[in-house]
Amino acid sequence: MSFFWGIFVFNEGVRSKIGACAAALVLIVGLWGMSIYSHSTNDVKARYAPHNDEVTENTSSSCGESDEDDFISAKNGLRNNYGSIGIDEGAPRDSDIVIGPMRVSVYQMGLLGAVFNGLWAGTMMVPLHFASENTKGLQFAISFGTGSLIVVAFIWLGRLSFHYFRKGSLQAAYLALPSFHLSLMWKPGCTAGLLWSIGNICSILSVTALGQGVGYSVVQSAMLVSGLWGIFYYKEVEGENNIRLW
Repeated sequence: MSFFWGIFVFNEGVRSKIGACAAALVLIVGLWGMSIYSHSTNDVKARYAPHNDEVTENTSSSCGESDEDDFISAKNGLRNNYGSIGIDEGAPRDSDIVIGPMRVSVYQMGLLGAVFNGLWAGTMMVPLHFASENTKGLQFAISFGTGSLIVVAFIWLGRLSFHYFRKGSLQAAYLALPSFHLSLMWKPGCTAGLLWSIGNICSILSVTALGQGVGYSVVQSAMLVSGLWGIFYYKEVEGENNIRLW
């Protein structure tokens, strides 16, 4: 999205628009491949049978040939379990999000969130293009931080108002809000916020020097760094083949 803004809207100079578009296409294909090989078969299997210990035990004892066989058996066993107790397989699960007549799974909500984040995150540096010369660079970070604070405050007020109209009590609405978990989260939360703020300031400097299309596109190398953390430290990607293809 930032590439589109910089190259096609602001007409930022590049050596070759065709070459730049080809590079952006390679990046998109790479992201698609990373998303595919970041998940193991066990993750998919757990999505279909997350709350059924009996099915997991039966399939793990009867099918041991491969992860794919375990997954198919678990899915079929879960369907049989649904049928035996008279529950429709299409019925909403506890993890689904129901909005009026619509039912959205957590997976679908994650995809929608990723698309929304791509559109908004790729556009968030656009106002920097219209800032005056004496307010670009580090000066823009203060304005950016102030705007972020205001948006977060309005989101929390909006959520508080939503619970207030549902429950009719300000105290009940406040208690319905998620806990801050300050005693547990102040160290990791402050560390994450500090790292993000430093990275965001550097992205502002990158866009100021290189432009929206090139500067912010280069910043997306952060995905490679986070992916390496996930692979080698958190062990989120299983199997040598998945890691190699990633």
